Amino acid sequence: MAEDTIIRRIVRFDETDSTNTRAAEAAEKGEPSGTLFTAQLQTAGKGRRGRSWVVKKGTAITMSLLLRPIFAAEKASQLTLLAAMAIAESVQMILREQCPDNAPVCLIKWPNDCLIGSRKICGILTEMHSHPDGSYYVIIGIGINVNTMEFPPELADRATSLALATGKIFDRERLVDLFGRSFFKYYRAYEQKNDLSDIIADYDRMLVNRGRKVRIEGTQEKLTGTALGINKDGELLVRTQDGNIRAVRSGEVSVRGIYGYV
Repeated sequence: MAEDTIIRRIVRFDETDSTNTRAAEAAEKGEPSGTLFTAQLQTAGKGRRGRSWVVKKGTAITMSLLLRPIFAAEKASQLTLLAAMAIAESVQMILREQCPDNAPVCLIKWPNDCLIGSRKICGILTEMHSHPDGSYYVIIGIGINVNTMEFPPELADRATSLALATGKIFDRERLVDLFGRSFFKYYRAYEQKNDLSDIIADYDRMLVNRGRKVRIEGTQEKLTGTALGINKDGELLVRTQDGNIRAVRSGEVSVRGIYGYV
């Protein structure tokens, strides 16, 4: 592998239940940081809140990246934001390669949904595994809808793929390579400061929430306001209706005009 990519080795499966599961098994046996596990078909992919994720064989990218970070474990959750940045950037690059004159735009809905238009093209699930000696490793599970041509009815109005958005077929291996290089750039910047301070501007540039009305639910109180961007800890800064700026760490965020919020 090249020196400017986070991917040091690739373990490929024709079919497996979950690349996150395979990555965890290998990690417990000492698999080094930077190993990427991919599958042509994933039969029991893991999604948020225990949701399963299954796609037609050979159409999507289903992969899990194993990392053994040198920074404190409490910082590991921010790797999800780095992954979203790397996905959005690499997707944008391959879209411009394939559609130089009219490439659609790929943006991030905080914290880690990547969208084309108002529809989601990827899912990210980050899992941290710690040991009694204080060591830990992280697995970032990623699914990207690349050449997927149809979705189940419950997702049809919320999901899309690069192929559906453009009418073109994309090279999945090329996109994985672009992702590895993009993630390496942001990961190295994060390691230097142990926070997002050096890449806030990059994230905010990709943030579909920025400057838009948002509604935040699932926290102790419900908030509405205007999203301003993120801070160095990855929290979403929201100017509420009373003029105050609140830093939001968790909760479901709805952006006006996306996923049915009007």
